[in-house]
Amino acid sequence: MVILRVLDIDLDIFVSPINDRHSSSRLRDEECELTSDDAIDYFLMHKCGLSSSAPKPGAVFEEHDELFDVLKSLIESNQLADSFELVHVDAHADLGFGQWPPFEYLLTDLMHRPVHERTSPARGPKGLNRGTVLLFIAACEWISKLYYVHHPDDGEDVPTLLLDWSNDSDRCSLHVPRCSMEDINASKLPFLDWNVLSKRCSRGTLIPIESSTIVTYCGPEEFDFVFLTRSPGFTPPKADAVFERIRSLIAPLGDKW
Repeated sequence: MVILRVLDIDLDIFVSPINDRHSSSRLRDEECELTSDDAIDYFLMHKCGLSSSAPKPGAVFEEHDELFDVLKSLIESNQLADSFELVHVDAHADLGFGQWPPFEYLLTDLMHRPVHERTSPARGPKGLNRGTVLLFIAACEWISKLYYVHHPDDGEDVPTLLLDWSNDSDRCSLHVPRCSMEDINASKLPFLDWNVLSKRCSRGTLIPIESSTIVTYCGPEEFDFVFLTRSPGFTPPKADAVFERIRSLIAPLGDKW
């Protein structure tokens, strides 16, 4: 069986320090440091197999939630199988860390629907947004394996409710569970206790997950599609030069993206 692989890069992976709060304007150049050009090029070209002489099909976005739409479009047009390995290179996991309303919607509503009905979720602060895009991609069960390539200064932003260690004590899986509002209310003591809630939830489809930094990454070295997000609220203007360099490694799928 042919395994399709998707590389998903957020520009903020190359920015320090990490900005955990979305800014309405670009970050200040003088307050940020960028990963060295040599380190970026080594990761992209030697570890991910990218080359300006043979650009990979893909797209560039301003905000990360746009990724959901292009993946859905590729799957519906049979250009991408609905089971692929995803390498998520990002300073944030985009799994809804710190956002409760999208979790409540997913756990008590969307995850109770058949998989094919999860591909048009509610959007905004209570649903699919830039910080929950990977959570909703996982809910659609499109991912066969996830590689989370995180910032060297973090990587601890995957909500524990989504992690499962039951099959192998040495390897972790990601899943999106489901439960009822009664389960949620019973887990408030008086504040929500994630450990209590996890025991009341029904486990979702398991997705093997591996974590690394761009330095320690040892995942797939060839990709079928490459996507890049600028995330202007998390990056400074001086990072745009890096954005353009990576864009040159991508062959646009069409005018829409």
